[in-house]
Amino acid sequence: MKKFNKKGMTLTEVIIAMCILGVIASMFVTIAVAAKKKNADTAVRSREMYEQANAAETFNTSVSYDTGTIKVGKMLTGSNNEVKISADFKTIKFDTNAYAYKVTRREKDSSDKNYNLRFFRCDNVNIATPNPAEGKYWLKVFNHTGMKLNITFLAFDGGFFGADENPIPDPTSVVITNENFAQMGYKVGEAPDLFRLVDYDDNSVVFGTFSEDNIEKYMEVVDGKRTGFISIHICDGLELKSQSEFAGS
Repeated sequence: MKKFNKKGMTLTEVIIAMCILGVIASMFVTIAVAAKKKNADTAVRSREMYEQANAAETFNTSVSYDTGTIKVGKMLTGSNNEVKISADFKTIKFDTNAYAYKVTRREKDSSDKNYNLRFFRCDNVNIATPNPAEGKYWLKVFNHTGMKLNITFLAFDGGFFGADENPIPDPTSVVITNENFAQMGYKVGEAPDLFRLVDYDDNSVVFGTFSEDNIEKYMEVVDGKRTGFISIHICDGLELKSQSEFAGS
């Protein structure tokens, strides 16, 4: 007859089992902590890259730019930040001097250079900056439909303008490829109806109609203040979402 050990586990076996369980538990804790830290770092970097992009778009060398959170400064290439840019697009060619700048981050070590935005601009061009107090905004329309959109911008009142603050003819059309965006300035007029986005080929297809009643949710706000950007995301089924709605989807 086969005999069974009825004495149970010895103290040594219990200690060994507890050590094994402790090692396994510590591995899971280490993995969980690392994953949480990685997610936190990713969230911070995503938010700051978005803020850096806004800083670069609104940067104007004629004023001192320092919000206390992000700073724009010269990116030196030798003794100054002047660089030469040349391009040949066959039908269009240009050869010009530009200036290099960088945006420093606020919450991460500045040595983390992979997340410091660099950009170029020509300082002899007057870059229009948004000014909500004067009713001047930058309108950004994003395409997330999975297809190319040819959009016509129609102003009921007010009007559109470019980076040089010169008026853009109304109506004006622009092609926005998938996961890309178009932007232009918009000056609010006196009427409550503002502008409309329609299909270039079929004006009966209306992407969105905007007025004082519904434009508020598309205006980007930071610390309770309007940034001067109106962000409209066109998603599947031509559904319109604000920046916060798209970020949360």
